Amino acid sequence: MLVALACALVLLPASAAAAEPAAAGDRGIVQLSKTPAAKVGAGEKAPARANASWVCNRQVTYPGPYYVDFTCTVYSGAIRAYVVCSDGAVFYSGTMYAGATYQMRGTCGPPWTVSTSGEQSLW
Repeated sequence: MLVALACALVLLPASAAAAEPAAAGDRGIVQLSKTPAAKVGAGEKAPARANASWVCNRQVTYPGPYYVDFTCTVYSGAIRAYVVCSDGAVFYSGTMYAGATYQMRGTCGPPWTVSTSGEQSLW
C-alpha cells in the first residue's frame, strides 16, 4: 500500500504539482536580464515627445497560463510591460529605455491565470 502511494505521488503530472497558490511576493513582473542592444539608431537621444519604437515577443505556457515571458528590444523612447490577472490584479514592469533588450516574467499564479498582457508606450 505504501509503495503504491509513493508511486502515485511520483507519477503525478506537472500540472497537478503546480496547483499550489502563489505567495504574494511571487506575483508581478520581474526583470530577468538587460543587455545593450546592437546599434539602435537615435536611442535615448530621441525627443521625449516622440512615440516609442520597440519589438516584443511574448511566450505563454500552458496549462494555465500562470505567467508570461517578455523579451523586448526598445529602439527609441521608453515602454513598460503589463499583465492583467484573472482576479483583476494588474502588474506593470519598470520602465524599459531605448538602447537595450530586456527579458522579464509576469506572474499571476497559480491559482490565478494571465487574462491579458502587453506593452505600453511611455514616451
